[in-house]
Parts: sequence; structure tokens; C-alpha cells
Amino acid sequence: KLESAGLFVLKPAEQKIPSDLAGFLATEYTIVERKLRLVDKAGFTAALRTKLITFAEQRGMIGPKKRPSVEIEGDDTK
Repeated sequence: KLESAGLFVLKPAEQKIPSDLAGFLATEYTIVERKLRLVDKAGFTAALRTKLITFAEQRGMIGPKKRPSVEIEGDDTK
């Protein structure tokens, strides 16, 4: 069974999202000059960052005091 909180959908901007994936966190992308560009980069990056940190905390990989600073290459939403 899939959990919507654990699935991120990255799809081409020109395609519709399939109805069975409606409700999942999704962002669209385009490719411009051989570079991937996210349409909702800030929202997608923030949601992904939060999910990854929560996942690591729940599994004891990191603790609240050990929380690392997370940087994503090319992310200018700090």
C-alpha cells in the first residue's frame, strides 16, 4: 500500500497526472538547455527536505540535537 506522505511525483509539465496519483505531492518539470527545471521548486524541495528529516528521526538515524543542515545543490530557497 502506498502512502501519499511517502511518494513524490515528478512529471513532465506537458503531461497530466494520472488519476490514480491524484492527491500525492507532485511537481512538474521542463528541460531547458539540458537542465531540469522544477516548476514548484521551492514547495517541492521544502516538502522533500521535511520528509527526509522526519524519516531519519523516526529511524533513529538523527536526533533533534543532531539535525544536520541540509543543502541541495542548486537550491536557492534557503
